[in-house]
Parts: sequence; C-alpha cells; structure tokens
Amino acid sequence: MPQNWSLEESTYQLLKDIERHYFTTDRQVNHNSMLYTTVQTALDGELIKDVQITPIPSVGLATLALSQANLTPAGTEALTALRQQFEKDDADV
Repeated sequence: MPQNWSLEESTYQLLKDIERHYFTTDRQVNHNSMLYTTVQTALDGELIKDVQITPIPSVGLATLALSQANLTPAGTEALTALRQQFEKDDADV
C-alpha cells in the first residue's frame, strides 16, 4: 500500500481486498508500515476477523496472515460507506 494514502483510504482498500480474498500468502511487514497500521486499526475496530499477526521481534517485523481474513458485519457496513465515498470521488475526477 502506498505510504501517502490516508488511513481511511488504506482501510477502504484493505476491506475491498479482504472481501475479494486477494491475500493468498502471508506478508512480512514492518511495524511502522501502512499495511500493519491499517490491519491493526481494522482489528481494533472489529471490522475484520480471522487474522493472525505474529511479531518477529528480533528484526522488527511481523507476519500478517490475511488469507483466511473475513469482514465482520461492521466491516461490511464500513466498506459500503467507504465505497460510496471513494467511488463517488473517483467519478468526480
């Protein structure tokens, strides 16, 4: 995910990707990355479930297992709202 996206844009993309089961393999990411931050925020907000985060402290990374991830009902609602917002913005360009 590009670092210059807002957290809201990143959440929208993450929820879309989970909805379409885009993640087929685990990802190793830096704890400061936008993907890590977005996944953690979505988990904290109970938008997604069935996600494993395994820290790798010796190198400052974490493994994100998103292949089994699913949207919660709140995640589906959030995606619907974000989709209306961002798809509307795309049409305005």
